[in-house]
Amino acid sequence: MHYLRQRAGVSECRALGLCSGAYHAFKAAVGGAPLQTVVMINPLTFFWKEGMSLDAPLTDRRVISEAHRYREAAFRLHSWRKLMRGE
Repeated sequence: MHYLRQRAGVSECRALGLCSGAYHAFKAAVGGAPLQTVVMINPLTFFWKEGMSLDAPLTDRRVISEAHRYREAAFRLHSWRKLMRGE
């Protein structure tokens, strides 16, 4: 961000992330990164605690399928119009 601001003249930086990307966007914002906006999608699915299994149970498969659905929706104009209307 520092490089973009100093060398490329970028005035605003935003972070958008899904799952682990959302986690890191959150950590950057909490850590004081100069972000104007942070958009986090499913950040809690990335949190892991000592002793938790790394196997993907049925609920994790649902999260993965939702990630695919979000990706497909991101390229549809109808989805963006719904977002702009607050739906």
